[in-house]
Amino acid sequence: MMLMHGAMSRLGAACFAATLAASPLLTTPAAWAAPPIAPTVTRDAQGRVSRIEGPGYSVSREERPQRSDPARADDAPAAGARTGLRRTSEPVVCSAGTRLELKDVELVVAGAGVIARSGCELVLSGVEIRSGGWALVVEPGARVRVDASILEGRTGSVDVAPGASVSAWSTVFRGPPGRTPRAPEFVDRGGNAWD
Repeated sequence: MMLMHGAMSRLGAACFAATLAASPLLTTPAAWAAPPIAPTVTRDAQGRVSRIEGPGYSVSREERPQRSDPARADDAPAAGARTGLRRTSEPVVCSAGTRLELKDVELVVAGAGVIARSGCELVLSGVEIRSGGWALVVEPGARVRVDASILEGRTGSVDVAPGASVSAWSTVFRGPPGRTPRAPEFVDRGGNAWD
């Protein structure tokens, strides 16, 4: 019985070796070292990559459609608005324990633009907020610094709760303040305008 088992093992090993040698899928490491196939790169008239193809993949860039009328009134910047800002339509909420800095952002929202909750530290620098509600709401315990920005709200420009802290420099506030901004809640560092 032992002799038969040993013969079967040698026979099995011989069959495995023959299968390994004959199979294209089961090859030696020398075959694995074949050079990879280079991808095909297609460029547009400006020389930008528009399509890359290779074995098993194809990546192409979609062109953005051009506006039919680039001077539409709803896309025109507001009076005094700067160009080159990142535009968003989502309100910003700074929560407790968060340190957040918004720089060179144009925020256009239907309700409140920016809300700073208790425990938040927020810096607005070169930001333009146009909102259908309050441009900036600062709750008790929040600290906000506003530099060279425009805060415009249909309801009001800024609402600073007692116990909050806001300092502003060279900022335009369009719309009435919610509560009369006074020290220590509001620090005017100069250059601010109230429209």
